[in-house]
Amino acid sequence: MKEKFIEQLEKEAKNLIEYAEDEKFKGYDIGFSLINKVEDKKSIVYAFSNIDSEGVMVKPFVDKEEDKTWGFSDWAFNSDEDLFESLEEEYELASMTMELHYNIWCSLEELYPEDIEYKEGVQEYLKYCKENNITKEAIEKATELKLEIDVMDFYEDKKVSNKNLTENKDEIDI
Repeated sequence: MKEKFIEQLEKEAKNLIEYAEDEKFKGYDIGFSLINKVEDKKSIVYAFSNIDSEGVMVKPFVDKEEDKTWGFSDWAFNSDEDLFESLEEEYELASMTMELHYNIWCSLEELYPEDIEYKEGVQEYLKYCKENNITKEAIEKATELKLEIDVMDFYEDKKVSNKNLTENKDEIDI
């Protein structure tokens, strides 16, 4: 069901991009999609130009036509505020290109943890990477670009292991 929704979300976003008046979004490709966990119609797709340094945020299911697309310069895209904050709030990552994963990882290499405000959002992103086999090796192979470090080292798995429960069973009062 979720896959069907992602497919429909991205299809509607592509249609809005392709058929925008005056072809202002010509040459744009989807970079990533965010599903709103509370209200599907608030889900978002970010697309980026492969011609110039522009991007567009698309909300294909909102009611008002004028709220469906919002263009921006891609230098104005901020992974902390535009991705990690959303993941910390009511969104979950549905899809992302390997090229964008590469850019996010480079950003994390440089900024995490000191210059990232939405650290829980980073953990949600890294959880997505772990669950979807987005590894340093996979990104490097897909993009043919090198990463300096493996940002998965920043991932803090919140699951309590059975080993820890067994080792500490004498310390638990029931």
